[in-house]
Amino acid sequence: MMSADASPILAVDGLTVALPRGADRRFAVEGVSLEVRRGEILCVVGESGSGKSVLSGAIMGAVPSGLRVTEGTVRFDGEDLTQLPERKLRAIRGSRIAMIFQEPQAALNPAIRVGRQIEEVFELHSALGEGERKSRVLELLRETQLPDPARIAASYPHQLSGGQCQRVVIAMALAMNPSLLIADEPTTALDVTTQAQILKLIKDLRDQHGHGVLFVTHDFGVVYDIADRIAVMRGGKLVEIGAASEILSRPRHPYTRRLLESVPSLVPKRTTPPGELPPVLRVEGLSKIFSGGVRAVHEVSLQFPRALTLSIVGESGSGKSTLAKAIIRLIEPSAGRVWIQDIDFANLSRAELAKRRRLIQMIFQDPYGSLNPRRRVGSVIARAAALRGLDPAAAWHRAGELLELVGLKREALHRLPQQFSGGQRQRIGIARALAMDPDIVIADESVSALDVSVQRQVLRLIDELQRRNGMTILFITHDLRVAAEISDYIAVMRRGEVVEFGPAQTVLGSPAHPYTQQLIGAAPGRTWSPPRADESRAAGP
Repeated sequence: MMSADASPILAVDGLTVALPRGADRRFAVEGVSLEVRRGEILCVVGESGSGKSVLSGAIMGAVPSGLRVTEGTVRFDGEDLTQLPERKLRAIRGSRIAMIFQEPQAALNPAIRVGRQIEEVFELHSALGEGERKSRVLELLRETQLPDPARIAASYPHQLSGGQCQRVVIAMALAMNPSLLIADEPTTALDVTTQAQILKLIKDLRDQHGHGVLFVTHDFGVVYDIADRIAVMRGGKLVEIGAASEILSRPRHPYTRRLLESVPSLVPKRTTPPGELPPVLRVEGLSKIFSGGVRAVHEVSLQFPRALTLSIVGESGSGKSTLAKAIIRLIEPSAGRVWIQDIDFANLSRAELAKRRRLIQMIFQDPYGSLNPRRRVGSVIARAAALRGLDPAAAWHRAGELLELVGLKREALHRLPQQFSGGQRQRIGIARALAMDPDIVIADESVSALDVSVQRQVLRLIDELQRRNGMTILFITHDLRVAAEISDYIAVMRRGEVVEFGPAQTVLGSPAHPYTQQLIGAAPGRTWSPPRADESRAAGP
């Protein structure tokens, strides 16, 4: 934790970064002033396009191509980085200021052993001999709590897990004992248990070395776990800054309030309907084994009633998406049976499957990649309606109705997917799924790529459509807060098996399996409840 007399290591004053002519606003960052103190973690939060990453790049003297710093200063140890030539900036980067990147696999060279990659930092910024460099590499790998440092140093990135690669990236950042660490979404791509380990590691290293940390994130659970202070950005401007405890419990700016009100709680919202309900989906002994004997799904059995939501949760590689694809037969199961209503889906011929597949549709994770960029939105939705059996005129009319149903205007029928935001594209994906009038909708991480406020809108939309149309929803997610928000039932998967199944209140409130307990225990901000509208507005100015 930051000491009371901590002095600033970084002082940003009136920083403005201009966007290219024709952009949707003039500045990526506008008039931002903040400081990072020695021994503190300052979290910079905000939604996509708020300027967080441009700010961190400008501090490093590396703004994206086409952008330029037009005003302000960035003083590091009293020296204005905006006035330094590139040669001096290169000497500072990696030695006195270091970066921890979002995607650890992309930050490492796949063709070079990781120990050698860490050694290169010492070659660039120190006069250490070869023996000293190798010794220091092993010391750093031990410090970042990697097992068997010698083996890790001799490994290529693809031979390590995501969490291990992120620890290697942190070791590289710490190599020259920098005064300032900039961490840009460093845990976004990690499983919840690995994420918890990395957050603890960053805090422990801060306590040990006393460096300042500028931590960029959109995850308020992470913010609760790690921040000393918080800076909130919107549209390139800094709208609020202060102690983490104050902002998370008593936000003052309306935008901060809206962000916090959009964060789902870990307390389930729905209560399980009383009595036994007839199942619309039954799965018995479903398994999928890939080439090489990889067991992705193993003898999964469950059944689920109509018009409710089952969330399948678990970490990467647990088999969540493979299970969903095997149910819908996007991939062929190796064994087992699937009934939708009373139709044996697992044994349908290809011709019969094509006819019956309208009963079950998918909303995909990536709202950008799931729509054909060359086809207008109306034709995408109308084609799905035509496959259900409507004639062209009726299909086009239905496409307009569905766009209105998901909160868009009929004029959107004539626009291309790239003319919409991520949240709007996800709404279009939902409309396309509904065009088939399905009994079951599978949503595969369908809100994980969305900002927290847009995520809230889409979750509310799915909830409203379910109540109106009586759909059964199979919701795949790694986010326990999202599962708590939308689920009636939860199935927990680990290594291809369902290890726990039951009402959401029971699974999240009184988990029985040790793995479920581990997942809940690692959830970021698990002891924090976001302020709701009445609470945060009552605390405002």
